[in-house]
Amino acid sequence: MPRRKQGRRLPANSCRSSRQGFGSLRSRAAVRHWRAGSFVLGCVVLALAVSPPVHVLAERLFSIHMVEHELLMAVAAPLLVLGRPLPVLLAPALGRMWLAATGPVCAWIVHTLALWAWHAPALFAAALHSEAVHAAQHLSFLGAALVYWSSLAANRHGAAMARRCYRCSTSVQYGLLGALLTVGTLPWYGHYPSLEDQQLAGLVMWVPAGIVYTGAGLAFLFAWLRQSEARTRRWEQSLPT
Repeated sequence: MPRRKQGRRLPANSCRSSRQGFGSLRSRAAVRHWRAGSFVLGCVVLALAVSPPVHVLAERLFSIHMVEHELLMAVAAPLLVLGRPLPVLLAPALGRMWLAATGPVCAWIVHTLALWAWHAPALFAAALHSEAVHAAQHLSFLGAALVYWSSLAANRHGAAMARRCYRCSTSVQYGLLGALLTVGTLPWYGHYPSLEDQQLAGLVMWVPAGIVYTGAGLAFLFAWLRQSEARTRRWEQSLPT
């Protein structure tokens, strides 16, 4: 009987490469979907923070005003940064400017100035009595937070130590400002005469926002340690045996 011809078998390494390639494509698609979802959720939180119901309540209660700020800086901003829309939306020239602005030192200065300057009684009172200044305050908080989270998320050679110092310093600043508001014995802003309301606002900044910033710092530290471990493993494998 004639021998039946058998189809050619692909080498084992070719099959393995095909499976790895398919897995890589599927993983990248999942990452794209995850980032798109993060960006959409960030837009939803941003819209919620500036929505009329929250805005009206923030006019009456300092604690709600602080919630509004933390939604912008500690929730919406990191979600938008995780979505990574800026590399797509920015022109090359603006992209270079954004790259410079999100360097560790520059980002630290921008975020620190926005945090402390807008909580000074004079500027805060101006924001409460002028819609234009209030809008500038919100844009400043959001912009500074986008710079901050983009700087943390950047993976630039030689900047890991600066980012770790930056994270620690920012968490301490948030805790300090929140503590000052909480333990204060006099209202800081005449528009909000209730001391209990101010103390609650301080707790909002001190505890929930502090947890977010500290948790993010630990997450980025864990990611950096994993990257360092992977680099060390690759270096060890490259050594001659």
